[in-house]
Amino acid sequence: YPFDKTDVYNIINEIFFEKMSGDYYSDETSIRGLEFLMRAYGERYRDEPTIFAWDLTNEPFTKWTDGPMIELWNRWVHRKYITEDSVQNLWSDYPRAGESWDNLYAPDEFVNMQNDLRLFDFQQFRDDVSYLWTKRLVHALKEADQNHFVTAGLIQWSTPFKQNIENPGGYASFNPHKLAPLLDYISIHAYDWWDVYDTSYVQGILRYCYAGKPVMLEEFQYKDATIGATLGSASGWLNWAAYAGPGEPDPDAYLFNSAGTINALGTDFQNKSVVVRNMVPVRASDSTVIDADLKLLLTNTAFSDTLFAYYVSLMQNAAGPVGFNILNLNPSVFDTTYIVSSLNSPKIIDLKGIFPNPFRSETSVQYQLFSAEFVKLEIYNSLGRKITTLISEKQLPGMYSSVWDGKDSSGNEVVSGVYLCRLQVSDRTETYGIILLH
Repeated sequence: YPFDKTDVYNIINEIFFEKMSGDYYSDETSIRGLEFLMRAYGERYRDEPTIFAWDLTNEPFTKWTDGPMIELWNRWVHRKYITEDSVQNLWSDYPRAGESWDNLYAPDEFVNMQNDLRLFDFQQFRDDVSYLWTKRLVHALKEADQNHFVTAGLIQWSTPFKQNIENPGGYASFNPHKLAPLLDYISIHAYDWWDVYDTSYVQGILRYCYAGKPVMLEEFQYKDATIGATLGSASGWLNWAAYAGPGEPDPDAYLFNSAGTINALGTDFQNKSVVVRNMVPVRASDSTVIDADLKLLLTNTAFSDTLFAYYVSLMQNAAGPVGFNILNLNPSVFDTTYIVSSLNSPKIIDLKGIFPNPFRSETSVQYQLFSAEFVKLEIYNSLGRKITTLISEKQLPGMYSSVWDGKDSSGNEVVSGVYLCRLQVSDRTETYGIILLH
């Protein structure tokens, strides 16, 4: 892209000021413009050694009903539930006055409705919007630049681990557990103004965000205890806003004063950096694990404070870090491919489809093998527990079909919900979402 600064300015101006609908996470014109910019930046800077990683966005917060969100919400519900009867049976308040299958209403924003399925569906829908936005931009960058990491600077309210003090009830979405397969590492911003002494909140945020990828504490309010307290949980630390300025919430937490002179915290940060910079960050194992139920946390945000209080109480007597088991973490409805195998690997298998999906009595998984391979096909629930094994054998090249009847390995029917079909061929694994409706 041989454009000069004027070209870049005109492109950005057109995308962000002339075409923007008010929500660039869901507006197609805006997303395509961002994809163009990601490819352009990737091509321009792919060999630049001073770049550590691309940060897709700063503290994203998926909106509620602005721009195309309602249209996308209707499409999401139709894709998940297929028929109006399913919604009528599951949503306690459907239909509202004036509502119809082709004109579905969003739940009210910032109103707690504990375990309300319409509200939980909408929170999952917001996660899907952010998931697809992230996937498209990561793909655009990776097409042009495979020399640098890609991450996103998540705001702390992407974790329902304490109520949003700026906007009570405000869950940001951009769920780190759903985004982890797309990103090279997780970045989280965590400020803890109410947690003056022991940095329990920052530790909890880092433990909550862990989903098999390194977690970087990318922006935080530095205290002399922060790095020591988060060793074994963070893979790195990037302090924010080195210089104190007027109006800052805690000017003593910055590393330099307004005149540019290093202060005591800055010296402390510098000394700790010398110690940890050559260390290989190793994540300490959980000594205790807490269940974090998203259906509860995202429909009644008061339970975020309850979760935090319970976490702090366990931390006081735990032998090591306290981790989290995320319940009701469902795959994307818009994109059922939850884990993607390498795009550049030789093709040895082609999934033809899972049909029907959703299903009631049985569904068929159809695939084609291009070489003789050992194939394992398993069904897991949304908590990652294996339900049954459908195939575990070496197969010759050809077309195959395997049927799951909605039962576990003991022959018992499983409950309605989202299940994961895990297809492992040789050393590659792909996982797909299946919806069972009774």
